[in-house]
Amino acid sequence: WNPEKSSTGPVSILVSKADERIVVLRNGVEIGRSRIQFKVQDSVGTNVFVAMRASNAQTWEWMRHTLEDRHYAAVYNANSTLPIAQVNMPEGFRAQLELVVGEGTTVVITDNPILKKTTGKEMAVLSSHQ
Repeated sequence: WNPEKSSTGPVSILVSKADERIVVLRNGVEIGRSRIQFKVQDSVGTNVFVAMRASNAQTWEWMRHTLEDRHYAAVYNANSTLPIAQVNMPEGFRAQLELVVGEGTTVVITDNPILKKTTGKEMAVLSSHQ
């Protein structure tokens, strides 16, 4: 966890079931990475969540976009602080992650690989043009 690599800007979180990894980017710069384990065995498809606003001090309302026609309800918990509540990760990492989540934070959860060594060729998971 190295938040000093980029102290401001939008936060994007990539979660790969295939790689069992979570990668956190701020302003396009990687600031954290960890091994994870999904609590469910079913496919999660590919979904994008965007934090819309805080509904109270501990939770956010998440807008969900499904990129594939897959069932995802078993993994997503609308009352959680992050839509990755059904993912096991080191508690210290989770605590740091929750500190950087804010309005506009984007979380991409996918069955697909995201690590360079497992993708085989360069691949854009999410792109934004202004």
